Amino acid sequence: AQPLLNIKLTTPAPIYGEANITSTPTMADVFVDDVLMGQTPLFLPKVLIGNHNVTIKREGYGFYSTIINISENKTIELSSVLNNDEEIDIQDEEVKIICLEKWDFNKDGKFSKKEAEEVVSLERLFSLNRKVENLEVLKYFKQLKRLNDKEFYLCTSLEKIEFPNSLEVIGDSAFAECRNIKDIIIPPSVYHIGSGIITDCSSLRQIDIPASIIRLKSISIPNGTKVVFRGDVSFAISHIFVMPSSLIMVPKKYLKHYKSHPKFKNWKKQINGY
Repeated sequence: AQPLLNIKLTTPAPIYGEANITSTPTMADVFVDDVLMGQTPLFLPKVLIGNHNVTIKREGYGFYSTIINISENKTIELSSVLNNDEEIDIQDEEVKIICLEKWDFNKDGKFSKKEAEEVVSLERLFSLNRKVENLEVLKYFKQLKRLNDKEFYLCTSLEKIEFPNSLEVIGDSAFAECRNIKDIIIPPSVYHIGSGIITDCSSLRQIDIPASIIRLKSISIPNGTKVVFRGDVSFAISHIFVMPSSLIMVPKKYLKHYKSHPKFKNWKKQINGY
């Protein structure tokens, strides 16, 4: 009789390669074969050889998907650019119509964050438009540096607006006669404000003026409006007129300075510190 052979099979050792994965912007989730491995930039020192599905995505951006082939003891470099092509949910129908007519660059019937970031001028497209109510979409216009003179003049239905942090200049009468606007928060990127920007803004509750301002040509504060200066910008103001029921708020450390400043001498009873 033949002797019995005792054969012991061993499990083959896995063979690995490496993957170095980057993206623009960073902090994007990396999925390998549908398993979340981490966020970019990501180095994976032990990836089984062979083909793998890789998906890179970040909230608010598009995604990138591809197949990589891992070889033994080799490093594959994978770099991706995630387009900010998420569609913007524009609440105002009139604003949506204008955005699609003017800035839907790829003509897909959608206005995306990527398209908004390519806009450098509003070209007074909203001026004299009495239907526009909500311009919070402007916060996505990240290359917008200037609001033209009378940019929103006589937008009598406008109630809400939000600006990108790229904004630097606000032209004369930019919001004049926007009689329903409630709050205007000017971002700290702005250094120049033209004259009469809130003339006849009769429903305005508050306007914030950042400390970054180096020139404010003239401003008339409507009745019932609170103007909040976020720093000492008294030197920047050419002329100010304050209605009797208006309020001026300044940082406490500048309170005495504002009250004694010649430009504010007629309004010192309306100046308060915060």
